[in-house]
Amino acid sequence: MMINNKNIKKLFIVASIIILIFLLIPIRYVLKDGGTIVYQSFLYKITNYHRLDGMYESGYVVGIQIDFLGFTIYKNIKKDDTIINHKYTINTSKTKNCNGQPELYYKMLDKDIYTYCLDSIIIDNGNEQIELKDYLEKNSNALEEIINSLTKVEVYKDGGTIVYKDMMTSNFTKNGLTVVKCHRMLNDNSSNKDIYFNKDVYFGPSDTEFIADFCTTEKR
Repeated sequence: MMINNKNIKKLFIVASIIILIFLLIPIRYVLKDGGTIVYQSFLYKITNYHRLDGMYESGYVVGIQIDFLGFTIYKNIKKDDTIINHKYTINTSKTKNCNGQPELYYKMLDKDIYTYCLDSIIIDNGNEQIELKDYLEKNSNALEEIINSLTKVEVYKDGGTIVYKDMMTSNFTKNGLTVVKCHRMLNDNSSNKDIYFNKDVYFGPSDTEFIADFCTTEKR
């Protein structure tokens, strides 16, 4: 059976349309950098930036970038002009053979502070280097001061536990840092079954992930 010219032309048009759709329709994916969204096809890529950047007061870099055939043809990236200047840096030493269990580091009135896979947490203000626990003794606002200098990356639906990280863009830490600020709803074991919140705080390396042993201590 012979295919006439009209059929060949139709097949060519259909094939061209299919190829064009394949080349133009993008795939959408979200980066784990704070919410950047990328639309990418074989011909072009559109990046809608919403990237965490602890160097700036707003905490984010936002903007649009368009690439065509691998070349950037448009870029409009906006950064907060207010750069945060920290009065000290935090230097952490990661445990080489971590057993994966949090260790009690410091006790406060309404919360305990734990370390996770860290041997030390040093505060360096340029003139002296002291352990975090000693800095907490001297400065009642030290804990909130540190947390406010980090970037919030995740909130858990357990009552409001928040994970903060240093994104290594502002020289606040030398080796990175993760802080888990617990606000986990727990049931008291007493007969009245009161509900209260664990408010402990955990310090860990930059690659720390939330684990089941965090925020579980039942205490008043």
